[in-house]
Amino acid sequence: MMDAYYRNGELFLKKLGLEKDDEDVIKNNYMKPAREFLGHSNIGENAKDNEVIKPLRRYFEISGKTTSILKSFQTSKNGKCSYCGDEGKVIENKSFIFPFERKVDSIVNENNRLAFCQKCAFTFYSAMAYLYKKRVEDNKNLLFFFDSYDSQTLDSVTSEMKKLQDPNQYMEIKSSKIKTDHPYDTMVVTTYEFIKNLYGDYRENRDTLQLNSVSLYMVHGKEQIYDYNYIDGSTFLKISNFFFKIIDESVERFNKIEEKKGKTINLEAESLVFYGFFNELITGDGKLSEKTRLREMFSHSMLEGKIDFIVLNEILMKKQKNKEKLPLYYTTFITKYLEAFNLEKESFEHINHLGYSLGQSIKGTNLENYIWEIFRSRGEEQFLNSLVELQLKLQRAIDLRPINEYENWKEAKAILLNGIVNALYGGEKKNEQSN
Repeated sequence: MMDAYYRNGELFLKKLGLEKDDEDVIKNNYMKPAREFLGHSNIGENAKDNEVIKPLRRYFEISGKTTSILKSFQTSKNGKCSYCGDEGKVIENKSFIFPFERKVDSIVNENNRLAFCQKCAFTFYSAMAYLYKKRVEDNKNLLFFFDSYDSQTLDSVTSEMKKLQDPNQYMEIKSSKIKTDHPYDTMVVTTYEFIKNLYGDYRENRDTLQLNSVSLYMVHGKEQIYDYNYIDGSTFLKISNFFFKIIDESVERFNKIEEKKGKTINLEAESLVFYGFFNELITGDGKLSEKTRLREMFSHSMLEGKIDFIVLNEILMKKQKNKEKLPLYYTTFITKYLEAFNLEKESFEHINHLGYSLGQSIKGTNLENYIWEIFRSRGEEQFLNSLVELQLKLQRAIDLRPINEYENWKEAKAILLNGIVNALYGGEKKNEQSN
């Protein structure tokens, strides 16, 4: 993480044309990274250090004794730089220099704390210019930044991400139409909005973005208790390709709807599928954090290159129980994701189609509540027995081969139930099963 964060600092200093690292350079420019991080409209040209430290405390754990940013770059003791290894005068790390040092006083010996030479300290500090942020549940922060060994690509990505910042909220990421209150949830929506912004310019030549060289670091928590996640270039590229795919699908569907309606409709074409599915993965009443708890789990799996069908099934069953609207474009969303990640799609399609077919068979009969018998089945044998019993009740054969061949019976059960629930209560039509 240190190398990646350092490259961001180097990029910002290079854009400022600052090649030297002496005390005069620091003295004349130390406000610029903070101004970029917090917003030029929030930090004036003549702002005092204490006026900058106060808003920085929203995102970094800064000691109450700290009253000056500039004095933090004054070397105070002899030692070895924790980054470049040079020996000489060093600066003790501050949370606004390198924010991702875990410091637990009762565990970490102060002698093992990070310390940097002046050059490395100011470069790390400058990286905050490209550190992005969003407040989430309980005043916790989601902090994230990009990395690439290709400085031109890194520059392009950071420039595009800045378009999502809100100057009225200390340059935090703007709120989306999809309300989020958890870090992974927020990261999925933010990445989607990022790709949507790129879509118009790169729809036909998206390969030129070189997103396979871009990795993403995200840190979330409060003060120095936090979780850390790394999304490598290969995964970030697949996530981006997935969003491009569903935006393509959205535009195509949107145009068909307009053509059928014979008039312009007041919707955002690019967001039809993503909003229609993802925005409906909330369930229950109460605080947003609780309503989106399961979607947060689903989002976490998405960022790791997986679809958590079991969590998705729990969402759909809760929504059905609460008589809530089910997500639209279920099959489209899942298949496009599996395609983007080169995951096994055929098994999902077979089981999903079987579930949808069973749902159509029991719709309007007294067997509709039988989905809860299947849902409550514990163990593979009990699950399969519930399907055999359903077969007898329907007086039709059920081809169990796709389920028996699936490597995880719990996932197979979840996929099957999702298909049944969509047929019974969802807005998904039969032709969606082939899309």
